[in-house]
Amino acid sequence: RCEPLSEGVNIKWLAMENMAAMQEKYTFAQTVFDTLVQLYNLEDASRLQELIIEETNINREFNKKEYSRLRQKKGIISYRQFESVISRYQMEVDDPQASLVPWKKYFTFSRDAEFIDAEYSSPELIALLFDIDLQTVKEWHSDLQKVSLSTFVNNNGGDYNARKNIIAGKKFLEESECTVSFKSAGGQYGFRFEYIKGEAKHFEFYGTK
Repeated sequence: RCEPLSEGVNIKWLAMENMAAMQEKYTFAQTVFDTLVQLYNLEDASRLQELIIEETNINREFNKKEYSRLRQKKGIISYRQFESVISRYQMEVDDPQASLVPWKKYFTFSRDAEFIDAEYSSPELIALLFDIDLQTVKEWHSDLQKVSLSTFVNNNGGDYNARKNIIAGKKFLEESECTVSFKSAGGQYGFRFEYIKGEAKHFEFYGTK
């Protein structure tokens, strides 16, 4: 099964506050994060964001002996890795709410995602992206004969072009996240990888007996 890789906000954008060329992406990522913090009443948003930024490993150099498994992979490259960040936060802060947040509806977890492929985004993210009522977006999203996203946004009080610097627009992004699962010797196994412009990379293998 393969799904669009860039349908959400790249989680690494939260670590780009001091990068002038990335301010628009950082600002929107921060807006999304702050919105989720308020919606789910997280106890210590600052600490959670610190952990996320630490694991994205952007603009930092660490002693090799101190590298964690995630740092060795140069950032958060999958949701499974992001879940470990959430688990660490929950253990430190004792905040079970963090696991209730539907992070995958809003964020993507690949260092290669440079734009939001908004045509494939969740209704929740589209509503935030273009400041449109969520129910209105859901109705458009479920319409099998729906108009294009740009037409929908402009017809409902939004400004599609105002987000041109952070969305893919009409450009086709050759970026997918693929997963494969199989059974063998009584166990369930699988692997995931990113298929980007004809190249498969960032493999992760997992399995349970």
